[in-house]
Amino acid sequence: MTDEMTQNLLRTLGHAGLGRDIIFRWQRCTLVVPFDYPGSVVLRMSRSVELFSDGDLLLRLWVFVGRMKGMGSFFNWQSPDMSAPAGSIEMENILQDGIAQLSQNLKQGVDVFVEDLPAEDDPG
Repeated sequence: MTDEMTQNLLRTLGHAGLGRDIIFRWQRCTLVVPFDYPGSVVLRMSRSVELFSDGDLLLRLWVFVGRMKGMGSFFNWQSPDMSAPAGSIEMENILQDGIAQLSQNLKQGVDVFVEDLPAEDDPG
């Protein structure tokens, strides 16, 4: 499984009409997929940081629990867009708050993920 969902959901679209260029983008997705079959439950934690030409830094975060192949979710949290000038105290506060929110929602996502795992004798 790739970062395709992360890339699609946590990026600023070029045609969004923001009037500023993205000069740096960093995206990462951590996946937990305990079984390799299409209906397997997956836990995804995604992070995205974009730096714009005007000096603003944008943080987006996402925690998702759902089937590896299929629609719907058991848990789905996405942060609001959090933005501030790079290097500012405001940006530092946003990063700290974002990590706190991510940590809290990841704990909830892990609980949901564990609840939806199949029993040992039932792989699917």
